[in-house]
Amino acid sequence: MGESSTLPPSQGTDGGQVVDGGQVVELNVGGLVYLTNCTTLTNFPHSLLGAIFASHAQHHRLVTDAKGRFFLDRDGQLFRYILDFMRNMRLVLPRDFKERERLAMEADFFQLPSLVKQLCS
Repeated sequence: MGESSTLPPSQGTDGGQVVDGGQVVELNVGGLVYLTNCTTLTNFPHSLLGAIFASHAQHHRLVTDAKGRFFLDRDGQLFRYILDFMRNMRLVLPRDFKERERLAMEADFFQLPSLVKQLCS
């Protein structure tokens, strides 16, 4: 197996962070830590995360936590469904899921209109 690097990445020449598509990304979302790769985060290029982590969008910056992980002040428990949607390109929720409206708000924040549409139909 090849080695993989973990983000947070090195600094770019303009002071922004350089993000490579194959790198592992550490996200702290509302206090919960998620590991994914940059390719997953850019599966939806017009989404908020797609814009932030696209290689051509290095001017976008995120706050980092004390351990250097990218920090998003959002609902960490609901983010698992956002990330699953970005990985699998489809929505799968537990049968007894009761937070559709809140998840739709998170999907709207992350600029995932196709997920919002599925949650509101």
